[in-house]
Amino acid sequence: MSETTCPNTGSIHQTDDGLKPYTPPELCAGDLYIADPNCDTVQENYAFENLEISGATLHVFKLLGVHEQGKLVDVVGDGMAMNNSENVFSDSISTWISRERGMSVLTTPSWIGYDFGFKKTSYGMTAYENPQPNLQSISAMRITQPESTRRASQIRIERSDGNFKTDASKVHFSGSGNGKISNLLIGVKPEAGILMLIASDANTFQVFFQGQKTKTIGIAKVGSRFVCDLCAFNLESSTIPFSPGDMFSIGIEMEWVRVDVVNLPNLSNSNTIRFNKAKPSRYWRIVPTSFIGVGSNQPWEVSELELYDFELTRIDDIQDNLFMENRDRDYSKTAVDLKAAYTAFDTVTNFNKFGFDMGDTFNFTTTFAGMVKAIGRPIVVGDIVEVPSEMQFDHNLKPVRKFLEVVDTGWAADGRTTSWRPIIFKFQATPFMPSTEHRDLLGTIDTQLYAIDDSDFFAGTKNQIQTQPLVSNKINEAEAQDALPEKGANITELASGVSPHIPSVNKYDGASNYVEDGIPPDGLPYMEGYKLPEVSSAKDGDYFRLYYDPKLNISPRLYKFSLAKGKWIYMETDRRRENSSHKPSHAEMFNRTVPLKNGIRQLPKDDK
Repeated sequence: MSETTCPNTGSIHQTDDGLKPYTPPELCAGDLYIADPNCDTVQENYAFENLEISGATLHVFKLLGVHEQGKLVDVVGDGMAMNNSENVFSDSISTWISRERGMSVLTTPSWIGYDFGFKKTSYGMTAYENPQPNLQSISAMRITQPESTRRASQIRIERSDGNFKTDASKVHFSGSGNGKISNLLIGVKPEAGILMLIASDANTFQVFFQGQKTKTIGIAKVGSRFVCDLCAFNLESSTIPFSPGDMFSIGIEMEWVRVDVVNLPNLSNSNTIRFNKAKPSRYWRIVPTSFIGVGSNQPWEVSELELYDFELTRIDDIQDNLFMENRDRDYSKTAVDLKAAYTAFDTVTNFNKFGFDMGDTFNFTTTFAGMVKAIGRPIVVGDIVEVPSEMQFDHNLKPVRKFLEVVDTGWAADGRTTSWRPIIFKFQATPFMPSTEHRDLLGTIDTQLYAIDDSDFFAGTKNQIQTQPLVSNKINEAEAQDALPEKGANITELASGVSPHIPSVNKYDGASNYVEDGIPPDGLPYMEGYKLPEVSSAKDGDYFRLYYDPKLNISPRLYKFSLAKGKWIYMETDRRRENSSHKPSHAEMFNRTVPLKNGIRQLPKDDK
């Protein structure tokens, strides 16, 4: 076959030997460029305009977040305040002023915090033989900075689990020798402070520790390893021996983890600051990262600091960290209108043995810019959407509103500009049943049935919730209570002789197999009152039902007078009001004479 050639586009060679490898052609691209940002804006405007003209109106009820958690109560208790200078807010110090001034407040830095100590009993003793740390989850604080020139405008919140660290590269030495400290490790009971080694001669150093208190640790020998509760290290000499007065300084500090960085208002009154929730920890502190008094070389001053385990309603919070669920949600009660497009479809209810399946999934699309402009943020999972165009009417011509819950969000696959910038946002929503998550918005079944005002109840246009399940449940409860009360039982309908222990026939014996009623048998007459009658006026065989003060919560008791003994004889107590696990169904089982399913027979009764 002859060769076929395309001008300026390469060629495909076919010979009697078959096809040869592909050779790419020389391509010619024009100078048309449509990826300009202005083009994206124009295309997004067209999409927004199209939805504004023909899009369906949605009523969006924004998810605000988890309902307020905790209490706005200062959790500071039996622990102690702490910082890098003096004790904070002791009985003798009402206002704390940092030791550092000016830029040193930020570089040293200054800090103020709290140690929650160990868990204790209600009477102040340590709760465990091996003391356990009192872990607190802090998510808010109240701080007061009275002086305008001594205020931090930004602080970093940090927490610590009580771990300590030391760094051999930061060991400071002053003196004439050129020895060193090596193999530096943290000890078993470290404290925050400075370990100081002062040479008394060329081979001996006195070891001191300066922390909350200054104390003597021991003596370190050159060429030997020194071990204490704070740390351990090797003290090595070199070409120039140590001289008296040479000194090493080893810093031991707590390991702190950043929780959040927040800005503080420049005000003299108390300010409550909310920050990110973090792991419960024993130690908490705040460190200034921006300080107003740098230029005037002022110290940092704080007159009040309270720590709270309190979380305001915020959409970023997670209520249940185990199941990653937010059950106690807060919703905006005012709906925001948003235009969106979706494909309507016929609803088919699928009945099955577990109930019915409302498997309708609605896919909505809207412009991202228009959505953010309308509601202030993108649609998120958990938002509630009402679709007025899907409203139906029941047999009483009352409207049935269509509420959906957003279950998924993302960019639409076909919603990109010519420069591949996404502008169309897609979210899926499904019908939802009223539950704990939505009770802030829709209420619950009982509030819909009993709590809303008459006009809304009659019109049926407010928070529409199907109340029939609650009504049916209440009916079933009432019928069950009427048929079989939870307390006591009606034994007066049981004929005498059913008990194998009392064989008298056709006479009511006053007691069944499982309960006493405190009433004479066979309907015999009896007297009743709050005091037994005098013996002189009683007759042989008289019955008296004795009552007690209701405050004593004592059941009535039945007494019978015996002339032979000359006194009232106790017979039984009315136990019908007492809870009993022996219900009539059990009594029926006790009195069966036919074989039970497991082959066990009831004991035969006396043939009398």
